[in-house]
Amino acid sequence: GTAQSWDLMTKQYNALESRYALSFSDNPVSVPVHLTSLLEISVMAPLCFWVSYLIVRDGRSSTRYVVELVLATLQIVGTYYFYAPLLFTSAGDRARGFLVSNNPLDFYLRGVFGSVICPLLWIIVPLIRIKSVTREMPIE
Repeated sequence: GTAQSWDLMTKQYNALESRYALSFSDNPVSVPVHLTSLLEISVMAPLCFWVSYLIVRDGRSSTRYVVELVLATLQIVGTYYFYAPLLFTSAGDRARGFLVSNNPLDFYLRGVFGSVICPLLWIIVPLIRIKSVTREMPIE
């Protein structure tokens, strides 16, 4: 989304979230989406590879649990600062428009799935993992 480098995906990202098409430096409304992408590529992706390695090597290591807790927390925080501006500013008018659209594609895919189901999944699944990890974590 942020790189705008793959035409097919760029078109889909921009249709669902128009802030991706805005410049990071020229438009403050776009800052949350670009910071989310930066967080995902620079911090979360390497941590995902690391936790995958730790699961394969020793699934019950305390390091694995800590890394997974950090990842789940970052997922929740990233979801919050990606969507919070849409809830509290006029930038959310387009997203809210999907929910009242007469176009079934906009309503179901972009409105319900993209603006309601996905954000809920991106918070609920990490919360479930946090609960599971804290229950399973060995105390050393």
